[in-house]
Amino acid sequence: MPLRCCGVPIGYSTAAAMPGMLVNTNNVPTVIVLLNEAIEPLTENKRKAIIELVKQAFFNISSVEAEETTLRGKIDLSGQEYLRIIEKKGAVSEATARIGAILGGGNDSEIKALGDYGRTLSLVMTIRDEFIDIFEPEELANRFARECLPLPILNVFKNPEDKDAIIQLLKGRKMTRKKTEKIVEIGRGRLYVVRDTEKIDKIVLEDYYSLD
Repeated sequence: MPLRCCGVPIGYSTAAAMPGMLVNTNNVPTVIVLLNEAIEPLTENKRKAIIELVKQAFFNISSVEAEETTLRGKIDLSGQEYLRIIEKKGAVSEATARIGAILGGGNDSEIKALGDYGRTLSLVMTIRDEFIDIFEPEELANRFARECLPLPILNVFKNPEDKDAIIQLLKGRKMTRKKTEKIVEIGRGRLYVVRDTEKIDKIVLEDYYSLD
């Protein structure tokens, strides 16, 4: 029985294949080939579980990337709306952690706990990167022109005056470190991630204690 990815048998060309997924036997993604070889010695139940996780991870990350594409350049995007996108991006880390638990012989509760931990780790690391991008002139300029603005800046935009001031800096001919420092100064005390930071604290603590 051929390996199936997202419901598509590897080796068959079909319009139903997900965008960007190569299903011709001559150019199957290396990761799929290695996965198929790696899980061959496992039990049938473990193979099926892993393939399903990979399938769902491909589907989920493709969906969220497509959704994010429609939001690029949207300066009226709310911080909460973009945080929802970031949370969805944790699908791959969650799947990876779950696969690790399966390979390690974990039971259902352990598999779930590691999956939750992987998702939360992805959320925390991504938010860290959101803050870092504010201080990188080239990256900030690129995100303003071609992507979504960093999450902390979107939250500062709740204040109309701060929003106008930051947009004027972003629209300048060239983004400089001095401009990024001005943006940080404008948002000082308000460069937060979510309105209630207890939300993330709660998620992290729940997933941490679920590993006990």
